[in-house]
Amino acid sequence: MQENEIYKIDVFDYDLENDSLFFKYKGKKYKTSTRIDNIILDLGVDGSPVGAEILNASKMFAVPKIALKNPKNFYAEISISKESIEMKFTISVVIRRHEAEKPAVVHALNDVNIPAAQVAMSY
Repeated sequence: MQENEIYKIDVFDYDLENDSLFFKYKGKKYKTSTRIDNIILDLGVDGSPVGAEILNASKMFAVPKIALKNPKNFYAEISISKESIEMKFTISVVIRRHEAEKPAVVHALNDVNIPAAQVAMSY
């Protein structure tokens, strides 16, 4: 990824019944997934993130499930170092006819040895 490049999310879906939000971009070929807390992080053949599934999404963003069906915007920034993984998500949803921006951040140790990478994605 070039510095400051933001990948366009090609696939974005929210499963209301399972409260699961899924997104990915098709710029790199998928190889494997790893679970970090309530996030299933999808990795490409080069080890860099290509998408993710956020489990219990309504709880993570503290919004009603129905608000996640038609988001106005979504942004993900995933930073991986040798020691740690940081995932920042921001979703804009409509609640009671008002647009609200809801952030969520997940920090974890990189105990699964994912290669260092920094990726930003937008919907």
